[in-house]
Amino acid sequence: DGVFPVYHDILAFLTRFVTHFAAPGFFLLMGVGMFLFARSRSERGWSRWAIVRHFLIRGLLLMVLQVLVVNRAWELSLQGWDVTIYIG
Repeated sequence: DGVFPVYHDILAFLTRFVTHFAAPGFFLLMGVGMFLFARSRSERGWSRWAIVRHFLIRGLLLMVLQVLVVNRAWELSLQGWDVTIYIG
């Protein structure tokens, strides 16, 4: 065995290979979205500071939601819950 993982079937390899494009792809889409948002707001007359303030407030709100909602959700215990609760 070397440094690289050994895959015994093509599906396992392709699954891992394709997922390596996910994070860079999301960052690319986020950057393009921010650029398009900033350009459209500039055309509507927003100042550069208003655009930066929008991104700062949005980023802070997402961090607060992460701490208050998502982190708490990981602490939930699902013991004793039936699958029918999730399905309806």
